[in-house]
Amino acid sequence: MSRIFFIDDDVAMDVLSDSLRFRGHEVERIASTQEALDRMDDLVSANVIILDIIMAWPDGRPTTGLERASTAGMEVLLEIRKRNATLPVIVFSATQDAAVATAADEIPNCSFISKWEGRSLRELNSRIGRALGLMDNATVPVPFIVHGHDETAKLALKNFLQNTLKFPEPIILHEQPNWGRTVIEKFEDYSAMSALVFVLLTPDDRQ
Repeated sequence: MSRIFFIDDDVAMDVLSDSLRFRGHEVERIASTQEALDRMDDLVSANVIILDIIMAWPDGRPTTGLERASTAGMEVLLEIRKRNATLPVIVFSATQDAAVATAADEIPNCSFISKWEGRSLRELNSRIGRALGLMDNATVPVPFIVHGHDETAKLALKNFLQNTLKFPEPIILHEQPNWGRTVIEKFEDYSAMSALVFVLLTPDDRQ
């Protein structure tokens, strides 16, 4: 099992953590740059780090001329590189600072993905797979199941996909937390993690 740390102060990123867990990884989200720096021993022993850049500046960090929220994650990245030069780091951020994106891409074993890209979630999963030496996730899609009232059909489909066809554990919409999202927003978030969708409708689901 691969160990992945997700360093991001946005609770919505728990959705992505779930996506990685569905793929069989051990995932932990760290919610601040300060916590990341305090747990550097744990971070540098991971298999992959996913890192945001726009976070609060760490308490007591010496002034470097870059002490602002728009670059705080770079402090974590530089500290990781001091301790482990080969650990794959994927910078996944909404920063629009081209200098930051370029710097991340130029650091060995590091790459940048913008959160604003339309296919960013699938690209993130794909790069994680490549970093871990796994086959591209596009060849092993995570099933996404949307169903109505028929629990028996849902469980039968899940069992068939997971145990007979050997797909990763399916994402089942109604089992995922809302975190303040509407049903449509929740659907959009989780459907973006998968390339294979099953919609179960039975006579009981008629309005």
